[in-house]
Amino acid sequence: MAIKNTKRLSLFAAVMAIFLLLPGIAWAAPTKVSAINATYLTQPSKSVNYSNYRSGMSLTPMLRQQIQGIRQRRNRDIQAILDSSQIQQLKHNLRSGDRLDVAIKKLNVTPDQQYMIESMMRISELKIKALLSKHSLEMG
Repeated sequence: MAIKNTKRLSLFAAVMAIFLLLPGIAWAAPTKVSAINATYLTQPSKSVNYSNYRSGMSLTPMLRQQIQGIRQRRNRDIQAILDSSQIQQLKHNLRSGDRLDVAIKKLNVTPDQQYMIESMMRISELKIKALLSKHSLEMG
């Protein structure tokens, strides 16, 4: 039990350190996009509130690229957590029209996998909200 908590704490600490210490770095570094990531790209997170974005906030191409980079990173992290059969099931769920969060809930994942996936989703949601907030402050 102590090992699991240590892993979780170290992962959380590493992610938060990167997020807090390097906010100026563009998160949208060009990377190879696999077929799995391309499937994820069109699936926004359920809990991210894009009401400001949809209600007239015009996003710059750079901001769109940064959001896409955050989503790609989230997808790579989720892909690393799942095994190959779970990835295939996730792809099937997404292609059948499910949102990413619903497709993940339909998978048979362990509690540790569920915790890690939820953490990745929350972190990417916070990064996107921070970008949108920063953009709205610059525009306002």
